[in-house]
Amino acid sequence: MRPLGGRSVLIRAGTTDAKVVWETFSGRYHLPPDELRPRTIWDLGANIGLTMAHMAVLYPETRLIGVELDEENARLCARNVAPWAERCEMRRAAVWDSSGEVEYRAEQGHEWGFRVGGGDGARRTAPALSLDELLAAGESDVIDYVKMDIEGAESRVLRHNTDWARHVRCINVEIHDPYSLKECISDLARLGFDTEVEPRHRACVTGARRIPGAI
Repeated sequence: MRPLGGRSVLIRAGTTDAKVVWETFSGRYHLPPDELRPRTIWDLGANIGLTMAHMAVLYPETRLIGVELDEENARLCARNVAPWAERCEMRRAAVWDSSGEVEYRAEQGHEWGFRVGGGDGARRTAPALSLDELLAAGESDVIDYVKMDIEGAESRVLRHNTDWARHVRCINVEIHDPYSLKECISDLARLGFDTEVEPRHRACVTGARRIPGAI
């Protein structure tokens, strides 16, 4: 992959992985604004690790934490970010508004869109991870950039147990039905972000703010 400095990635035949490759490196809507030089990134909904790998290459001083719902996706993610393992931490969990355990369905051919509580396919469970918990476990109290693509859980995460949000400088949320663009903009504004619709993807909203003391 040229965007990864010539490094290879692993994908699985008969899955949506090839589509993820195309969307990641053609759309590039997972990236932070050009003026932001992040030191800490959360990749929420890391899938097979391509967005993490891309940001690891672009921001060589940055520490990245990825969270992925599905165990098989998470294992592949860990392999794809292995060249940057000293800066990339992978956690297998569902981003949720509380800790515990959640159920999801793993439908073959839909590996890029597994979501809590919905869909067809094999029943699986995953540990649930709140972002307050993720923040408390980290090394920094300022998160420069959050990429959030968590397949319908975004409404819960942006509305409940949101202390983590005041530590975030910039966030990019991909919305999924039935959550609406208008609702996302309203929720981010309530959390103190100035918002705009992402021009590279009309189902994404970017929120930004300056945290006192942050560079």
